[in-house]
Amino acid sequence: GDPGAVLPALEALASSPLAEDGLPWWRRPAVNAVELDALAAEQRQLDRRLLGEAFLQRFATGILVRIDRPDVASELAFDGLKLLLALAGSGPPQDSLTRVWAEVQWSFDAADRQDRLLRQLDRALAARPRLTVSLDPAAIERVRARLRQTPLPTRAYAAIRTSDSAQRLPAFRPDRVVGPDGWAVVRRSGQSMATPIPGLLTATGFQEVVAPALADISTSLQSDAWVLGGGAAPEAAGRDLTEAVLALYLADVGQAWDVLLGDIEIAPAPADPDQAARLVAALTQPSGPLLRLAAAARQATLFDTVQGAAADRLAALARALGGRRPWQEIDRRYAWLLPADGADLPGFAALADAARPFIDRAGSLPRDRSQAAPGLD
Repeated sequence: GDPGAVLPALEALASSPLAEDGLPWWRRPAVNAVELDALAAEQRQLDRRLLGEAFLQRFATGILVRIDRPDVASELAFDGLKLLLALAGSGPPQDSLTRVWAEVQWSFDAADRQDRLLRQLDRALAARPRLTVSLDPAAIERVRARLRQTPLPTRAYAAIRTSDSAQRLPAFRPDRVVGPDGWAVVRRSGQSMATPIPGLLTATGFQEVVAPALADISTSLQSDAWVLGGGAAPEAAGRDLTEAVLALYLADVGQAWDVLLGDIEIAPAPADPDQAARLVAALTQPSGPLLRLAAAARQATLFDTVQGAAADRLAALARALGGRRPWQEIDRRYAWLLPADGADLPGFAALADAARPFIDRAGSLPRDRSQAAPGLD
């Protein structure tokens, strides 16, 4: 079922005067204070039951149904299994992983509904004692059996991707970098601009989490052995495994950024001339949303530009790879986001060119309005 079906009930309970812990001091002298205390306790119990047995259970059941499909990607199945076992109390908490999964799963919902769902999920994860869900043991074992057959590099990468250090990384949120005029750009696919790119797939994630983990893959594998069950010791790690895991990771990085940057387009042109002029002005200002996104995206894809301890970690990884630095391909791949000489920060050339036809069409606006908009310089 849809966890959103219980939103009205949960929100109604939360807005009740009895939702607060205990009665306010001024109600204490009331004759019915004892009865109100009892009613408030019953309401809190009902809220907890709805939050756990309805909302969180439906959320978990939906994930299990999805990862139990034989055609689901092993990476997705591992992530889902890990967070489900945590929700069931069979492993350490995975609250960050759970929230990232939910953000992606609900990214096609209206922004208001997505916020409401995430608010209830946060409440469920913060509940003490912790809420737990029930899982179908047969389905869990089917997922585990399939995952045990997956190649070792895939399992090693999954262990890194779902590690605590990876989940603590801040995600890249386009809506948070486009600035106050972010309304002027949208995603062609219909996804929300708030849909995150996991922090692991940024330069910070590579330098602070992936590079150190690749230096000790055996430990990464062992730390997540509980997810697959059985207690089997991980296979020996070596250079071939390191190269294979890094290749999987860099492929994910490229896909995530290609999808985002290829999905950005100008918001539909308003019919009202004043609103259309406002849109053109927002797009063409020196600190417009396209340019701000370019600067942030470029910063997040500078994998080989480091100093200090991070540079030492990358140097050590390069030595382990025979002197190769495959991650430099990410730096080259997204060099188009900024000018080569680093001047005139930033220059979102490709998207600016895409915007020009729209801006040219704005010539049908009254001349004084079209001239009021600053240029793309």
